[in-house]
Formats: sequence, C-alpha cells, structure tokens
Amino acid sequence: MRAEALLKLHKHEEAYTTIQNGPDFKTELCVCLFGSTKTAYLLIVCAEAYATVGRFDDAIALAQEVAKLDQNNEVINTILRRIKVLASAWLKGNELFRENKFSEASSMYTEGLEQEPYNSVLLFNRAACRFKLRQFEKAVEDCTAALILRPSYTKARLRRADCNIKLERWKAANQDFEVLIQENPEDEEVNRVFLEAKIQLKKQLEEDHNQRNKTPMVPTRC
Repeated sequence: MRAEALLKLHKHEEAYTTIQNGPDFKTELCVCLFGSTKTAYLLIVCAEAYATVGRFDDAIALAQEVAKLDQNNEVINTILRRIKVLASAWLKGNELFRENKFSEASSMYTEGLEQEPYNSVLLFNRAACRFKLRQFEKAVEDCTAALILRPSYTKARLRRADCNIKLERWKAANQDFEVLIQENPEDEEVNRVFLEAKIQLKKQLEEDHNQRNKTPMVPTRC
C-alpha cells in the first residue's frame, strides 16, 4: 500500500525501494496466505514499480501472472496493456538510437510518454536523443523531469550536466557535478570534467565582476 501511494505521488524511486525492501514471497505462497485477489493487487503494484525504473521485462512477466490470477479485472488488464506499450516504445526507440536515427528514436520514446508521462527511463532516453540532435534545452527539461521522479538517477544527472556545459551554464553544471562526485568520488572522468567546469565558472564570474565594475567612459569637453 505504501508503494502504491508513492507511485501515485510520482515518487518512483521511493516506491521501487519500498518494493525491493519488502518480503519476497513466491506467487503460490502469496495465494495461500492472502488469496488470489490480494496477491494480484500486490503483484500489479510491483509490476508498475518495475516499469518506472525500466525493468520492463520483469514488469510484463509479473503483470501476466496477475492476469492469470484475476482474468476479468479490467484495471489489471489496462495496466498490463500500458506496460506493454511502454516496453515496446523503449525497445523500438533503443533500436533506432543504435542505428543513429535520433529523431525517430525520440519520437518513439515520446509515443511511450504519451501513455505514461512520468516514466524516468523514457524521459532520459529521449533526453539522450535530444542531446545528439543538439536540442540541449529540451534535453535539460527531460533530465530534470526524470530526476524529480528518481533523484539518484545518475545517468540523467550526468546528461543534464553535459547539456548545461553545451549551453555554457557553468553554475548549473557544477551543481550537478558536485552531487555526482559525492555519489562516486573515484570517477576519474567526472572529476576531470568537473574540474574543467569549475575553471569555466571561475572565468565567467571574473568576467561578470569586471563588467560590473568597469568604469564608464566620460566624454571630454571641447
């Protein structure tokens, strides 16, 4: 019930962690303990949580188990169809991305997001496409949306930092790198880029300071 509430609040990272930390009962045991209806409820919440973090194969497998337990439940069947649409968009989009068809891949991820606007994996993958298409502003928006859903989504934070570097938003890039370094202080590549971003931010601040303190020229009288 806690995981379901967190999903409805779009706190997907917390919902997934709640599921992971819960007891790992087998379906047969759950049915014996709680009955088929409550087991179906439990599994469909797990399936939705898996889908939010990109575990689409596991989500579909669980949803199909649920459909067998409660075949006439339209709510469950609707969720199963939605997860299948998300998984299909993800797979097709990934295939197009590997073929360097970034615009087509972006459109495919968008189709999935039309079914579920709050899927962090599809948001991040679309951001990757938009980065390749040099649509850095839109890529930042997608990464930010993904991070709201999953604050520890490292790939999304790194991609957002890369976009802000391209946009020369050094302060924003530094803020993301600071979080990344805290999470993984041994990452040499992140440390290298972070150092470059700090140098650029320092230059920008110095230029801004000099510009503000620049003495305006007073015209001389004849």
